[in-house]
Amino acid sequence: MRKSLYVVLLTGVVFFLMGFKHAPDNDHVMYVEKEQLKQESDQVLKAAKDQQVTLLYVELDQNQSDSFYQSFITRAQSEGIAVYAWGGSPSWGLTTHQDEGIAFVKWVKSYNDRSEDSAHFRGLNVDIKAYHLPLWNEDQEEVLKGWKENVQTLTARAQEAGLTVTETIPFWLDTLETPGTDGTPFHEWLMNQYDQTTILAFRETLEGDNGIMSLIETELETADRTGNKLLIGVTMEDTGLDYVTFAEEGVPDMNMHLGVLEEHAGEHPSYAGTAFQSYQYVKDQLNLDAEQQTESEVKHEKTRGTYIWEAERLINEGDNILAFAKEKNLNFLYVRLDLRQPYSSYSPFVKKAHEAGIEVHAMGGHPTWAEESERYRIQNLIDYVKGYNQSVEDGAMFQGIHLDIEPYVLQSWDDNKTELMRQWVGNLEYFASETRKNSNLEASMDLAMWLDEDPAPGKGMPFNRWVIQTMDHTSVMAFRDFTEGRGGILFMAEEELDHAKDLGKDILLSVEMKENPYVNHISFHEEGASFMEQELKQLNTELSDHPTYKGTMVHSYRYWINAKP
Repeated sequence: MRKSLYVVLLTGVVFFLMGFKHAPDNDHVMYVEKEQLKQESDQVLKAAKDQQVTLLYVELDQNQSDSFYQSFITRAQSEGIAVYAWGGSPSWGLTTHQDEGIAFVKWVKSYNDRSEDSAHFRGLNVDIKAYHLPLWNEDQEEVLKGWKENVQTLTARAQEAGLTVTETIPFWLDTLETPGTDGTPFHEWLMNQYDQTTILAFRETLEGDNGIMSLIETELETADRTGNKLLIGVTMEDTGLDYVTFAEEGVPDMNMHLGVLEEHAGEHPSYAGTAFQSYQYVKDQLNLDAEQQTESEVKHEKTRGTYIWEAERLINEGDNILAFAKEKNLNFLYVRLDLRQPYSSYSPFVKKAHEAGIEVHAMGGHPTWAEESERYRIQNLIDYVKGYNQSVEDGAMFQGIHLDIEPYVLQSWDDNKTELMRQWVGNLEYFASETRKNSNLEASMDLAMWLDEDPAPGKGMPFNRWVIQTMDHTSVMAFRDFTEGRGGILFMAEEELDHAKDLGKDILLSVEMKENPYVNHISFHEEGASFMEQELKQLNTELSDHPTYKGTMVHSYRYWINAKP
């Protein structure tokens, strides 16, 4: 029985003031388009938390990498938000396209099999909209037959795969009969195929003959009788028809109506919660732009840089590099030098970089630089940089020297690792001491994340801890293409981050953009630049309270400029 208008209005005022709060046993769903998820995953989660969302229907992109979804879903589930894969197309109503729905189910099943439980899709949401087909106006009966057959096949495959499968349908399907039955309404037949149904009741008011409650009355009564569960959906899309959307009224008004809807529909045993379409249409009203600006400002306080290995690029393409740095908000560069070039080859670039707020460190290195016999090469680099700094004005000086020595690719590493590490430690100790002598230059180096079990010969501590202690800052090569979870960046660099915190030494985390045809999980090459940015933002957020974590480096400029968007 409906409540009095007085009670409805009073309840509405409460929800308007306090924001929408769903009942504990009910779900509150937000739909998320794949492009928004790809570009704004942090903001999607913030909007979900702000709106008390318990379940996200995210549009599935079958070309997206596992690591993208694994990272996002793990984060969502840590906030108590389940994630369903959302898919569908009008063509799924045609038997000639039955394979599309089957592929959707198979992809999610296969993904879940490859992923840890914390990263699983908890179910599927199917939104077919076959009434958008041109054939609908010509032969509605034929479309309904195909739609029915495809749903039977899809839900059977989902059941075999152990997947919960839900649907999204409009309120007006209760006016259609199901082909091949004794007059069963199509909405009732559909409800009986799925575990749960979202009824899209796109209106901006609850009351009246054209209000939400009137539109869903038949569906609620049917679901009560058949034992099915219903979610009630509204939209914020600017459709041009004010009466179907809350776009003009705004999020607070939508929340107020959803709260009152709970009071009405909650009397039905079939009622399971509410849903809104979609993140895309509410984000601009949730002050997310201000949040993005705040996060952007925080991000820029962290080191954000790249490696430039080709000295000739520095000399011949300096302005292009600086334009790229500006576009990507970079404030730090490691640049390899050709010591045969005069100082004047580098000073214009370094000066412009400093004027743009970019710190520049000279770089060198080779696997053989770990050998004592090659120590003179380290000395040559130090002498060159110091001589350069003495010959140029203050604004064109290098601020440090960075080494990248990776001797584990040498045969001598396999033949006598302990001896080669002893020589490497000696060279690094010499490098740090000589770099700092009579200068303000910082000494730094790249450190592979997996060197945390090897001792530093003669130092009485693990090699990674000794390196962090010895250098002014260390760049840990945490080459993984996802931030959280076992095997992710945080997991792989955990020990180095702990050492840095304990020793009070600065640490950077480096990621890879170079293609690796054999092991793709170590590089963002496959996922592209947008996904990498999302993971770096998450990394900065996760480590925002770490006292000595200073930021990220991307290896390298050469691969980044050619990366996928």
